[in-house]
Amino acid sequence: MYKNQHHAQYQIAAAHQAASHGRSPVNPREAGADSAPILARLHALRTLDSHRVLPELILILGQLPAAQLEVQARCHALRKLERAVVQVAAVLAPGPMGAPAGASAQRTTLRGGRRAALSLEQRLYAAMAHNCVHLLHELDHGQGFFSDDHARGRAWAIRVAFRFFSRELLYAVKAGSAWPAGAWLALHELFVYLVMRGSVRPHGESPTLDEDEFDPELAYKRLLLIGLVADLCGCARIDREVAARLRHLAADARLIASDGLVGESGLIVVDVGLDRPAQLKTGSLDDPFRGWVLRVPDAFHALLLFLDPFHHHRIAGAAEHRP
Repeated sequence: MYKNQHHAQYQIAAAHQAASHGRSPVNPREAGADSAPILARLHALRTLDSHRVLPELILILGQLPAAQLEVQARCHALRKLERAVVQVAAVLAPGPMGAPAGASAQRTTLRGGRRAALSLEQRLYAAMAHNCVHLLHELDHGQGFFSDDHARGRAWAIRVAFRFFSRELLYAVKAGSAWPAGAWLALHELFVYLVMRGSVRPHGESPTLDEDEFDPELAYKRLLLIGLVADLCGCARIDREVAARLRHLAADARLIASDGLVGESGLIVVDVGLDRPAQLKTGSLDDPFRGWVLRVPDAFHALLLFLDPFHHHRIAGAAEHRP
């Protein structure tokens, strides 16, 4: 049922955009009536242990996109569900990045594009992320007065969608498993959508979305770098310190158009039509693709040499570093 969770829920969201078209945000105090049955099901989960709660939460989230809800009621329900998802995830998540996760995980690399079926935890994260994308589409396709509540709901949906796509992908890094099927493609689709809506400007300074100063472009580039390092060096090399370092490096990385780069080698290619993270292209760029080239600072090249001193990964634009 959940093997193609990403694409199925994305199509559900698209199918129900038409039904939600024309709805305007309602007063948050009016949201309870529409979301009451969902919240009642959520309340009933309190009597179950965490391992029984997990599939029930997946079921609720899987059915939510098809529910006929006013957009503010949907947002209200998702906020409640987010708390439950976070609580369950805290109990069931794998250990911290870099911690032992079984003998086979210690030397796992994700090179070669292998794909894994989603674990229950990853299905939960995927379902939460896709419900947030669904909410975002409903907010953007609604008509009427766009109030502060609307803007806050939109910023919340984007931030939480990125948070749970991140959780789903980082679960694979922590567990030493292959990338979950559909995860990268869904993340790329969200980022491209934000670019098309003007919420992100890859070639300029992207605006932050709320008082928390969440930057979708920074979050996206951080995940791209984590995915690239996992593919090149192995996920066991990504501990908390490396992950924090990659976040800082992501702030200095740039997504640029591939125009004028034909024939150049050592490019980091972000093909948004493929279900994979950024890829280091060792040969020259000969064929057009849909996406960007990720330019990274020299410090990223130095980090790769530190993490994998036996391979010299040539990156275009980076100064020559020696181990």
